[in-house]
Amino acid sequence: HPAFPPLRHYLRGKHLTRDERALRQDCLNADWSFLQDLKDSTINLDDAVSNFTQLLTSLVDKTAPLRRFVPKRADILGVTREVKLPMAQRNKLHSTAQRL
Repeated sequence: HPAFPPLRHYLRGKHLTRDERALRQDCLNADWSFLQDLKDSTINLDDAVSNFTQLLTSLVDKTAPLRRFVPKRADILGVTREVKLPMAQRNKLHSTAQRL
């Protein structure tokens, strides 16, 4: 699994509850599916970003009870540094980040 968006990094540590472990897996899956979307030349970049922002939003909803694990804005902005996205898509990711 390539080192990519740092979403999963906010769930570090060996002493995770079952919920936290499930959440961590969701983060890995979100990172992974975003990467796959970007590599897939048939998918529209707008779609890839939309898919990713939807995943992020659902992760944030799931993490609401686990307040300390809510993805940080910096995690998402890190994604945009790793992936050279065109301005429109980058702005969309950033505006999602602002809402977190």
